[in-house]
Amino acid sequence: MSRIRMFLLILLVVALPGGAFATASSVIVLPPNPAETDSIFLETRLSWGTSGYWVLDTSTTFLSPFEVFTSIFVSSPGPDDLVAAVITDEDHITPLGFLPAGIYSYTVKETDVQRETSIWSLGGSVSGTFTVVPEPSSFALVLLGVSGLAIRLPTKRRCRSAAHDACTHR
Repeated sequence: MSRIRMFLLILLVVALPGGAFATASSVIVLPPNPAETDSIFLETRLSWGTSGYWVLDTSTTFLSPFEVFTSIFVSSPGPDDLVAAVITDEDHITPLGFLPAGIYSYTVKETDVQRETSIWSLGGSVSGTFTVVPEPSSFALVLLGVSGLAIRLPTKRRCRSAAHDACTHR
């Protein structure tokens, strides 16, 4: 019986009224150095101080050709819900697709649907920038290869000895 009592005591100590805190640990651009030929994603690490949170929906909007805004809608436990006091993490991936070369800015905002407030500290959002580098097109690579072959075409060689009256061609 002592193990059951200990388990119940731990459960009572760990159980808290719902909704302790929520933060965003980081937003990472995948791949790290994207090119025009890469499919680009934003990976957001969400961290909560209690159990009971989950992502309901997301929305991504391009505010301008080089500005991305993503909303992550989260459901949090209510004030009367019992939750465990454990740090829970969730990685959320937002696809952006293939983007043309340029410098992009992003803002990711998490909104608590039940309380209709932003639950991140520091202004309610995480912002940053990333650069998409241009890729040389296949036509440019073919043109470079053809020009390299043109340089290597045989040219009139100089005679190596004075006895030859005519130069040979290759």
